Amino acid sequence: MKLKYFLPSFIWALIILVITLLPGSKIPAISLLKLKFADKIIHFSMFFVFATLLSLGFYFQKNLKVYIVLIYSFSVSLILASLTEILQHYMITGRKGDFLDMTANLAGIIAGLWMAGYLNRKAPNHKFLSKIYPQNNS
Repeated sequence: MKLKYFLPSFIWALIILVITLLPGSKIPAISLLKLKFADKIIHFSMFFVFATLLSLGFYFQKNLKVYIVLIYSFSVSLILASLTEILQHYMITGRKGDFLDMTANLAGIIAGLWMAGYLNRKAPNHKFLSKIYPQNNS
């Protein structure tokens, strides 16, 4: 398994952890965050990107069947999403785990899995993806 294909998803997972584990008092007061459902859109987006990047990392292994990619990507993404909500609830001052946040995370994961499948079919001819996930044998 080539770990270089997981670097984008690893970096994004670190970004998710930093954002979701900030204490409530450290979250900047941004007017956009006061919009209805802004929090859910952020949760959806974070896990959409993570699941997409992670799935592409698995797809570019080239030796995995699609159902294995889906199972691995869904499982790892769900573990990260659950972990962030549990840590927020029990360990972070001014934050709480939320069922609706977890629902938004799950929706983002499912959409990300779909997007990765779509991009995987387009990747050989896609300049941006070929820069992130080079198709060489090294």
